[in-house]
Amino acid sequence: MSFEDILIILGDFGRYQKYQVLLISLAISASAWYDMGNTFLSGSSDHYCRVHKNQTYRINSPLKNYTIPYKIDKGVIEWSQCVRYNRILPECHERGTDVVRCDKGWVYDTRAYESTVVHDFDLVCDNDWMKQLSKSLSQVGALFGSYILGQLADRFGRKPIFVSSVSFAVIVTVITSFAPVFSIFAIGQFLCGFLVIGIYNIGFVL
Repeated sequence: MSFEDILIILGDFGRYQKYQVLLISLAISASAWYDMGNTFLSGSSDHYCRVHKNQTYRINSPLKNYTIPYKIDKGVIEWSQCVRYNRILPECHERGTDVVRCDKGWVYDTRAYESTVVHDFDLVCDNDWMKQLSKSLSQVGALFGSYILGQLADRFGRKPIFVSSVSFAVIVTVITSFAPVFSIFAIGQFLCGFLVIGIYNIGFVL
């Protein structure tokens, strides 16, 4: 008996098949949010050195002018994002002379991104590599997930592995969104990539 003969016995593309395709497509569509989420979670915005605890971002202000070095290139002011003046003398209207690294953190422009992991964990300047690492870990997770979950699906069945991947992906993403430190966020990105590729590949086969 050929595959075409089996299709004739089973019948045309009916209500049951449409229902299954709808459910699987919903899960696969959600996996795209997981896969592309890091692009927005790691969104960067303009920033400069923080001087005091309650400081907020300002495009231009006397405090910024006295504490942040800048240069003018073709009529455009370019403020330094990684260093500040070591002296603060606003009462004398004098700028500092020597500069130091941002030892008190940064203030960020929140007009485009109200909050990202870059803001939460200060993934700028010397720590910019950590932002890139989280993106790479997501793809490394997908590399391992495509092999391991594919093998498990062949051994134990596609439906249980598919449902398990969807369930664990929901749990992992919720935990990752509340990560208190970068290491937990990075692990979460790896697991998201691991599970999402399983959702997509197994769902596509189903």
